[in-house]
Amino acid sequence: MSRKLIAGLAMAVLASSCAQASDDGGTCGTTPAPRKVDYSWMTAQRWQQIFRDQTAIADAGGVDLLFVGDSITAGWNKAIWDQSFGAWRPANFGIGGDYTGNVLWRLENGHADKLHPKVVVLTIGVNNFFHCSATPSGVFDGVRAVLAKLRALYPAARVLLNAVLPYDQSAQSPNRARVTELNRMIAKLDDGRHVFFHDYGARFLQADGDMSPEVMADFLHPTAKGYQIWSDAMLPDIGNLMGAAPIAAADPRIARMGRAEVREDGAVRFGYPGVSFYLAFQGMRLDVEAEASGGNSYLDVIVDHGEARKVRLSSGRWTLALVEGASAGRHEVEIINRSETWHGTAALLSFDTDGQWLPAPALPERKLLMLGDSVTCGEAIDRIPGAKKEPSWWNARASYGMLMADALHAQVQLVCYGGHGLLRTWDNRTDELNLADYYQLAIADKAHPVPWDQRGYRPDLILSAIGNNDANPGMPEREPYVQAYVRLVKILLRDHPQAQIVLTEGGLQTGAKKAALVDYLNETVRRAGDPRVHYIASRAYPGDATDGHPTKEQTVSIAKDLLPQVRAIMRW
Repeated sequence: MSRKLIAGLAMAVLASSCAQASDDGGTCGTTPAPRKVDYSWMTAQRWQQIFRDQTAIADAGGVDLLFVGDSITAGWNKAIWDQSFGAWRPANFGIGGDYTGNVLWRLENGHADKLHPKVVVLTIGVNNFFHCSATPSGVFDGVRAVLAKLRALYPAARVLLNAVLPYDQSAQSPNRARVTELNRMIAKLDDGRHVFFHDYGARFLQADGDMSPEVMADFLHPTAKGYQIWSDAMLPDIGNLMGAAPIAAADPRIARMGRAEVREDGAVRFGYPGVSFYLAFQGMRLDVEAEASGGNSYLDVIVDHGEARKVRLSSGRWTLALVEGASAGRHEVEIINRSETWHGTAALLSFDTDGQWLPAPALPERKLLMLGDSVTCGEAIDRIPGAKKEPSWWNARASYGMLMADALHAQVQLVCYGGHGLLRTWDNRTDELNLADYYQLAIADKAHPVPWDQRGYRPDLILSAIGNNDANPGMPEREPYVQAYVRLVKILLRDHPQAQIVLTEGGLQTGAKKAALVDYLNETVRRAGDPRVHYIASRAYPGDATDGHPTKEQTVSIAKDLLPQVRAIMRW
């Protein structure tokens, strides 16, 4: 069959579809409309089935690279598609015969808002010439409308806006001139930030400008060879737009503070309050994949040193948008665990951005280790007067330990457990994890404890503020308590020969209990017999009518009480 005959047949098909264009609506280029016309090569029922299949893909999510368009997009050779784009979690939202009005309808009705692609590859417009009898200006209006819809759906994504590919065999075809005129207008939609126009059309043409049937057999749709040409042309540009590959939460480009378990897959699991992640990136979007054991854990997310956003962690695995639609450029993000281990454990699995990863922010060289109970953990700091207590009230970032670390320009670990003490819990249980136990752990879970390697963090100062829960049922006997504390102090001295060790009351006791606890601590210091062990005084801050734990203002006072004494010992 001659090239001219092939071209003639192709144009006949297009002319036939154009004759039925009125069924698709008047200003079809910018009016959303589903397919209503049966063609010999696709019925309207088949079009609806493809649309439903794409809607199911949108519902499932997990798409990083989204192709949107007509038959030229729909017709990708599977082997070339998989080899070229498979690593980017791609999805193909092309349907043969679609014009811009059809695509607008699909984007509005196909749950496309459930997707969060990094890059959208848009190739649309050629069917407007046939279905809408459109001029280049009219086609441009439709392309611009689809692009606006994509930008509204995916403000953080980058769009690779393809020029309409050339069609017709001859370089002298009037249709070639129409496409050239259209592409000059489409090129102006490139804004250099979110939309990037590329015209790969010349790669499909011979030196004389004619088109070979080896590249487009019908002089409209690429063959396997044509798709390979297109793929080779687009791949470098898609790679640049996709940005950096996702990184595991344990990646060295993410600074981490606090005790945690690093899993083999690079995920970082944590339970102690104050566990923090710090990272920087160049781009406009940042996501994190996370999981949680329950629904009672909370994080603070801080972007570019702004106000903290409190995020409740849902049970299971999910993706959390940390930064969306930010201005292009450098951004820094902090993630801080607000909650305690008994609320549930959480894990950050991986981070993803539309841009590039930057080196991890530097953490302070000084290091603090805070041992304690619920007061150290920051329980009920964000209370609501008169309301029922709930996990959202915990705020490690406002705890006295993190306030002191900020004032001393130091890192800090909060190794604490609400309701637990040195020897017993608040309700007189001695068979639970108490301080000497959870000091040894990264995850303080009695059923599934995760050990902590003390070599992983070398504190300059260890501050132990324990005793509130031991004293709750009544003061424990002096000798067993002092002996237990001396044993713990000697373990601290052994594990951290570089550290100064400071003992203080738990911040709640008054009267006879406080006096007894001060006596126990001073006796512990005396028996330890090491110049690196110190006692410093605490004042009691018994909370308010809503909760018996220190208020936010009282917690600030605790830090102010302790700071001068710590500075004197450390000479900071």
